[in-house]
Amino acid sequence: MARLQKRGIDKFFVRLLDAMNVSELTDALAPGADWHPGLLAMQAHIITGDSKIRNRWTELLRREQPDLNYYLNMVKAEYYRRLQE
Repeated sequence: MARLQKRGIDKFFVRLLDAMNVSELTDALAPGADWHPGLLAMQAHIITGDSKIRNRWTELLRREQPDLNYYLNMVKAEYYRRLQE
């Protein structure tokens, strides 16, 4: 914690955002598991709200999946449908 205070939270955030990558997540999936970029985008939205972390995940996912909005909208619709059950 002392090192974080010395280096500064801003520098920590830069390192954190630079270290994020989609391939580490997809490599960690069990063989044959479905990869759904919309799920990660939605999870980032729910957990981190309007944040640099969510924006970074969205940016990275769009590079992998140019039509990310299509998948994200499907996941959002299912998420909100289940909330109403």
